[in-house]
Amino acid sequence: VLEIQEQKIKELRVEGRMMICQTMVKPEHFSALEAVHSVSDYQYVLSVFHWFDLKTREDFEKTIAALLRNSKTTFIELPTIGDNSKLIRQQVGWENFVKWYDGRTDTGIILREAAEAHNIVVK
Repeated sequence: VLEIQEQKIKELRVEGRMMICQTMVKPEHFSALEAVHSVSDYQYVLSVFHWFDLKTREDFEKTIAALLRNSKTTFIELPTIGDNSKLIRQQVGWENFVKWYDGRTDTGIILREAAEAHNIVVK
């Protein structure tokens, strides 16, 4: 897949303006990027939070806030609310998801409240 992505980047002549990060991401990476004011136009965060062992809603919201500050536009996938399937239970943070969501079921509200708790305006 990476070869196809790199080929498309060359084909569209966006080298130097687009980066693909294939690595093990940790919550502290978002804070490190924030600390050096590394802001991108877009970021796609898919199947990332599923693997974070964030123990509390506060830890989750702090990580969301750091992530949001790193880009003008963020596309994010969060774990499915209430999904306790075998696949979900294999993910590191699955037992914490209920703590992150704290009874909320609307991901828009979850993200908005995380942003607001850290003085971030979302549109």
